[in-house]
Amino acid sequence: DEAAQRGIKVVLDLVPNHTSSEHPWFVDALSGRGAPHRDWYVWSDPAEGGGPPNNWLDATGQPAWSLDEASGQYYLHNFLPEQPDLNWWNPAVHGAFEDILRYWFDRGIAGIRIDVAHSLYKDRLLRDDPPAEVGPESRFGLSHRYSMNRPEVHEVYQAWRKLADTYEPPRLLLGETWVLDTGRLAAFYGGDDELQLAF
Repeated sequence: DEAAQRGIKVVLDLVPNHTSSEHPWFVDALSGRGAPHRDWYVWSDPAEGGGPPNNWLDATGQPAWSLDEASGQYYLHNFLPEQPDLNWWNPAVHGAFEDILRYWFDRGIAGIRIDVAHSLYKDRLLRDDPPAEVGPESRFGLSHRYSMNRPEVHEVYQAWRKLADTYEPPRLLLGETWVLDTGRLAAFYGGDDELQLAF
């Protein structure tokens, strides 16, 4: 309200790719394989012969999987082990984030900046990322074909845009879309039915 009185619009940062490992959802997920929030995160059994389920690497170049010794399963973190990745194949995750958006939009914020907007979905089969030619989109010698930049993410932003457009004025969706190919970046705008801005 104070900002609005001064003609200032507020955009909040939203992180839908992961939570803190101290978040109540993840604390619950760690309580066992049958926990209510277990499937809110990306879990997998060890690879045949042991070790992480696939060759995905986190932002530091280390395996993107950490073993939960209590359950014998690995959880995914594309960043640090303290930042477990959410499972966007689970409809409950979609519902939770739509509730978060409504809460803040109803309070009058102008929009949201979406952290790691390109990375919500991971390959459902958890296939290995292929080797990449050296270039700006390779990371530690791997292409991001399966660990991020999945096409399913566009359905999320189509749904969010429909929600954002029900407000007057419409709320802004600004995505941190870490893709360097112009065509793939443009896809985040959709047919003017996804993000209004991407970087």
